[in-house]
Amino acid sequence: MLDALKGLAAVLLARHVLPSIAPADPAITLYATYVAGVAAFIGHCFPVWLGFKGGKGVATSIGVLFGLFWPLGLIFIAVWIVMALVFRISSLSALTASLISPFSAYLLGRGDLTLPAAVMAIMVFITHRTNIARILNGEEPRIGKSKPL
Repeated sequence: MLDALKGLAAVLLARHVLPSIAPADPAITLYATYVAGVAAFIGHCFPVWLGFKGGKGVATSIGVLFGLFWPLGLIFIAVWIVMALVFRISSLSALTASLISPFSAYLLGRGDLTLPAAVMAIMVFITHRTNIARILNGEEPRIGKSKPL
């Protein structure tokens, strides 16, 4: 939850502060919110103070998507839930929801959000490299199953 709030806070803070800095050009504020959200996401995945080894970025991307355009965040969560119910693999659910996000943005008439959604989706795939290998090998843990000791 805190990771999602991190992404959401970056977008909302940028949306609130930037109009006072560049009041004559709302496009600057709009695109700066995209940059702020993606920067929070990248900072979460590759934090300097942890030797560039951070989280996988799924929750942070959800927060960013909710901040940018809440229907996109809802679609992400809905896709994640459906995939989790069908396949019982959390990482597969996250990968699928991330992959669908840029297309959903476009189909919802928010083509301006396809790039930030695509950047985050690509980064989620990068951070899930080992999970993808385990999925392909049939070794990725399933939701509700205990891990072997």
